[in-house]
Amino acid sequence: MVDFNAIASGSNVVNNQAGALMLAYEADAVRPGANGIVNNAGTIRSITTTGSSSDGVDFQGNSGITFNNLSGGLLEGGRHGVTGGPDTAIAWTGAINNAAGATIRGMNGSGLNFDGFNSLQVITVRNAGLITGNGVTGDGDGVDVDGPVDLINSGTIRSINAFSPVGSGLAFSEGLSVGGGTIRNTGLIEGLVAVGNTNAVGRGISLVGNDITSGPNAGQREALYSNATVINGAGGVIRGDSDSAIYIGGLGGSGKLVRIDNQAGGTIVGGGTAAAIRSASDYDTTVINAGRIDGSASGVAIDLGAGRSTLVVSGGQAVILGDVRGASAAGSATVRFEVGNGHQFSYAGAFSDVNRMQVESGRVVLTGQSQHIGTVTLDGGVLELQGDQRLGAAGALEVNGGTLKVTGGNQSFASLSLLGSGTFELDGAGLSFTSVGGVVAGSVLTVTQLGAGYALRFAGDLSHDASFLNLVAATKVNGLAATYSFSNGFTTLSAVPEPSTYALLLAGIAMLGWRLRKRGAAV
Repeated sequence: MVDFNAIASGSNVVNNQAGALMLAYEADAVRPGANGIVNNAGTIRSITTTGSSSDGVDFQGNSGITFNNLSGGLLEGGRHGVTGGPDTAIAWTGAINNAAGATIRGMNGSGLNFDGFNSLQVITVRNAGLITGNGVTGDGDGVDVDGPVDLINSGTIRSINAFSPVGSGLAFSEGLSVGGGTIRNTGLIEGLVAVGNTNAVGRGISLVGNDITSGPNAGQREALYSNATVINGAGGVIRGDSDSAIYIGGLGGSGKLVRIDNQAGGTIVGGGTAAAIRSASDYDTTVINAGRIDGSASGVAIDLGAGRSTLVVSGGQAVILGDVRGASAAGSATVRFEVGNGHQFSYAGAFSDVNRMQVESGRVVLTGQSQHIGTVTLDGGVLELQGDQRLGAAGALEVNGGTLKVTGGNQSFASLSLLGSGTFELDGAGLSFTSVGGVVAGSVLTVTQLGAGYALRFAGDLSHDASFLNLVAATKVNGLAATYSFSNGFTTLSAVPEPSTYALLLAGIAMLGWRLRKRGAAV
């Protein structure tokens, strides 16, 4: 055992060369002093048979320590691999660099475990190798940092198992559990559960504060201590074996910001009955997806929670498998499509409880049965609804560019506003509205209708409604000027017949009169 814990200033360095072994029984193997450096290319191991706090490297309360686990290096803690943390709300830092070909593992605890209860604690992690935790008698997270983290992962971070006695609630086996900060991943982050363990679930990343151990909220988690960002890059996989891939939680988190950026080539996949991405708090949360979010196991891909949340679907490679649940009663949710010109996003799931759905570019094809959709805004691109009432009885439709295409079924909205020129393509379908909102002068609505039935209809008699009359003047149906008629409780907007159509109509009436006269003469 090397114990430099008492060194409060100056320098201290521990070098463990390739092929060398540093071994401790029922104790920490290495305790660096303040601002110390530990370089390991061999093996550092602590062993316990009594369940004592025997860790591989223990920073204790010392700040400024760096642990470099070099290629071929193995750090193995009887409890945690690397641990430490301040006891009070002071500025405190630590750094872990785990190279490709290096391994850090906690045999009955976390790979990395840092305790702290404040936003001043920042841990920097650079992992290109393997970090694992394994809970035999308790938690076993891959990386557990109570405060904020600055983490870049191109290797593997894994929780193998977590344990909780039956009757004491579920245990959570988390690849990462952090209280805020920034996570950049191009490797694998996952939470697993050992075979036969039915009292635990495997979760990829938990963005939460520390456990609350007393009072009315005991058993829950504190709010995040800082804003949190997860960037999952090309090749990156974040996976929950039997729970969410990313869970956002903690009490009283209002004012904190959470950002999930799943880039093209990135995968976020959930397991069990939980959403792949789930917010259980009221943080303002933004999810940007240009990759793959897979909630097939539960049927729910994204649950945005109670904050002011936004989902942005971006680029031509975006895939979402499973439903998207917007805000609960206390929050608001916006879904924005920035698919890009020449790209298409097809979605068979259902959106629900979305305050605003906005199409800006590209082609968006919705075939699922959504509900509780507020304002739908067309700023550009194409929104295609295949089937009847794909958006349920939606709120306002605002046209400020772009195209709405409806095929094989009708769609209803509370109101229609023409804020800029746009297009409706109706194939065996019609659009129903309760009222007309604003109509901006100079805007043109182009309607193409294929098949029989109404094109546009409005509840009630709008023949004296100024906004409706402005809409009629701005609309062309199948290339012709629009007119309207009121019947059976609806004002229906359709094309003005061409002169040739009038001639055919008059000829038909004349022919009918001639036949009637001839039939009368023959009697």
